[in-house]
Amino acid sequence: ILMVKDDGVVEWGLADSGRGIKEELNLNDTSATETVAQSLLSFDTDGFTVGSDGTWNTSASVYLGTGWKASATSGIAVNSGVSHTSETPTNVAHGLGTTPTMVWAKATSTTGGWYVYHDKVTTAVSNHLFFDTTALETTLTNAWGVHTSTNTILDHLPTATYVVYSFARIPGFSDWGEYTGNANADGPFVYTGFAPKWVVVKRTTTTADAWNVKSKPTNEPYNVRDDYFSLNAPTGTQEFSGYQIDYLSNGFKLRGTGVSTNGASVYFYMAFAERPFGGSGVSQARAR
Repeated sequence: ILMVKDDGVVEWGLADSGRGIKEELNLNDTSATETVAQSLLSFDTDGFTVGSDGTWNTSASVYLGTGWKASATSGIAVNSGVSHTSETPTNVAHGLGTTPTMVWAKATSTTGGWYVYHDKVTTAVSNHLFFDTTALETTLTNAWGVHTSTNTILDHLPTATYVVYSFARIPGFSDWGEYTGNANADGPFVYTGFAPKWVVVKRTTTTADAWNVKSKPTNEPYNVRDDYFSLNAPTGTQEFSGYQIDYLSNGFKLRGTGVSTNGASVYFYMAFAERPFGGSGVSQARAR
């Protein structure tokens, strides 16, 4: 899975190996899959290659590129071409060997929102978020079945062909959950068990709000950091002291008092590690 965003007002681009290169989705809107000849040209052994399309390669723009390799080891599965009829449960075999705790489902054959399930939603089979809006938890009765170690289950989602991304937490690599803000510069500490590289925060109670993407940037090498993107919008890099965050060796700490990340509300977060899994000669990433 690969998603990219430039620092200007250009949509988020997403591609995956299941649907194939040049098959683009946009995280900030509801469009069906679009074939874009000059988008992602290849997944390579050491990265990826893009063409000249503006979403993927605008001259002089700086891009945020985020990629994951789907496998049982990483706890990520990609299922494309999933044919689903609403109100008829569809079993999607994910191959993870454990029950997914987060799911993204997007219609590819027609317009439709980005349905986001995670295991802290109010009602597991009916509640979800949307990447493409600022909405709070939304209820669609029996949107999902009860996910299992074998299958992710779609139920009352609209009839369409879907791509389904299933995620299981992997210690040292990925984590998601909830925290409660305190509207204080000495904000909550969120334990992930690793030094995060990529953190997303979404307010889920009180008032609708943006998805804030906090990727540890090269232009902000030390704490505190206040650059962010909005996952639900095509806006570029923004900076606001109210969204300040410290990246630590075992999690992250909120340092701003902005309501989008640290007000008197409950927030959903997802985080991925800076140095996942470690290995020979690879030391633990540290706070800076």
